[in-house]
Amino acid sequence: MNKERNKAKEEIHKMPVDIPPANWGKDKLSEFLRHAYNHQMATAARKSGIFVTLSTIDAMMVKIADNIINPSNATAINLIYRAHSAYRAASATAMAGQVAETLVLVRSSLEYAAYGLHIHDIPAKGDVWWDRNKGKAEKNASIKAFTLGSLRDTIQKHDTKLVIVFNELYERSIDFGAHPNQYGVVTGMALKEQEDRVAILQKYLHADGMEMDFALKTTAQAGIFVLRVFQFMMPEKFMLLGVQEGILRAEKGL
Repeated sequence: MNKERNKAKEEIHKMPVDIPPANWGKDKLSEFLRHAYNHQMATAARKSGIFVTLSTIDAMMVKIADNIINPSNATAINLIYRAHSAYRAASATAMAGQVAETLVLVRSSLEYAAYGLHIHDIPAKGDVWWDRNKGKAEKNASIKAFTLGSLRDTIQKHDTKLVIVFNELYERSIDFGAHPNQYGVVTGMALKEQEDRVAILQKYLHADGMEMDFALKTTAQAGIFVLRVFQFMMPEKFMLLGVQEGILRAEKGL
């Protein structure tokens, strides 16, 4: 059975990525995914400026990920990796026009980076983080150790301006999608007038416009925040890899 399963996995990896599976786009989910992908391609083509910004930020994150060897605090660095992964996911949803969903991922990226810095500064917090699910006492200790206030204090200790950026981006993410608050719902709302009624619709994929620009810009700003956080964890590596120069290029127009 294991041999058959492994063989099936190998066959999946051999499948050409440019050939869609049978009936792709004929059910509602794959139809939606196809539209989302088309939106991403259109965004890259028609909004090349912001796409280059997102790509530049990603390139800096990849450079970091490819050049970390034997970090002094592996837990903190692994949280930075997760912040990068969340940033990529936010880039994908923003380019697809999934505005509210992008803000969920923006919050995730911000928090991963903030947790990483917090554990980097206070290594004992890493043990608390790892022990979170051992029991009720450990879970309460973890919640107490990683309050939003404690994360803000850690960031502020390094950069009083960066904590302002964190606060603004975090609150923006909460308002526009990371929590089911009214702005996230209203942003995707549309009215359609009919002969006998007015229908209230929700947009799952936004076309080009103010809402998509908002999501793209916010994602880029969150990505720069993650890079800035890494600066305080490994300042020498930050400078040697040229991350500062990448940030300066990405910040133009944001």
